[in-house]
Amino acid sequence: MEEVFGDAEFGAFPGESFRFSIKRVEGVGYIRLEHKASKRCWTCEMTDVGAYALEGATLPPNTVLQYVATSLRDSTKQGIHLTRGEGDTVLQLEVLVKSDVANMTWAPIYVFPLTLEPQKAMSPTEQIKMLTTQVQELQQEVKTLKEQMKSVLAPAKNQQSPVQVATLPSPGFTIRRRPKDPPTQVPPVRGNANTPPTPSNANHSLEKIAEFKYREKKDSPGTLMRRHRRHICKVCSALRDHRRTFQTSHYCVACTDRRGGLMVFLCNKVRPHDEGEYQNATCNQIWHTMWGNGERMPKTGVSSIRMRKKLKTSEQSKTALL
Repeated sequence: MEEVFGDAEFGAFPGESFRFSIKRVEGVGYIRLEHKASKRCWTCEMTDVGAYALEGATLPPNTVLQYVATSLRDSTKQGIHLTRGEGDTVLQLEVLVKSDVANMTWAPIYVFPLTLEPQKAMSPTEQIKMLTTQVQELQQEVKTLKEQMKSVLAPAKNQQSPVQVATLPSPGFTIRRRPKDPPTQVPPVRGNANTPPTPSNANHSLEKIAEFKYREKKDSPGTLMRRHRRHICKVCSALRDHRRTFQTSHYCVACTDRRGGLMVFLCNKVRPHDEGEYQNATCNQIWHTMWGNGERMPKTGVSSIRMRKKLKTSEQSKTALL
């Protein structure tokens, strides 16, 4: 009898799967079960197959083993059972073998005791091979489950009725999204009818001081130190209110030229001024938009601002801007 392979599942082992192998060589029959997950094996070796029949049946050994293999392939049907002995060292395989002899149905029961094989120490190569096989089996099981899921969901999807969208009564008005202000836009300045119009600041832009890139200074050990030159912001100086003023290296070219070279340094960031009045505007926006290019500067801050003229090129290497 040629060796027969296959997979089997049993009701007494829910969620577990086995791989079986049945053969008969030189008058000796072999039934082998291997647990797919743990790789443990149970074997039954028999020289007289009829000795395992409960009713002393005399069926041909090859016929019995072929019937056992067929029953294991369809182990969900009645007539085949696998029970666990003490400590999993012995499993009993019970098979109901049906046969028709002289217009009579004969169904003897065969019970095969399967003994646990001792596990041998595996080499690293064998362990890798075993783990690879387990991964491949799991991937195949996942693929099978996905196909089963598709076959189950496909009819349900076709039978699903379209969802009816509930319609709400019209409120009688249209809701529109509030337009977003540009990042640099500043709300109009609150004022009365006597407030002069805001001068145009379309040509006003900030540039970075380029005359003095670094300020060099030697410390007590004689090490030369370099620091970026920065200047006090005019808006921060006017609104300091006992707080420290911020420094910047940006200035307005148009306002500087309009004041005959008096440098107008302005921060291009939002500083912690009065949020209620200046609405989180940058110093550049406060100076140009709210203060009308500095023409409507608060009187309380005028005395705290000093304007310095831009230094001549010949003096750049000697004197720093304050």
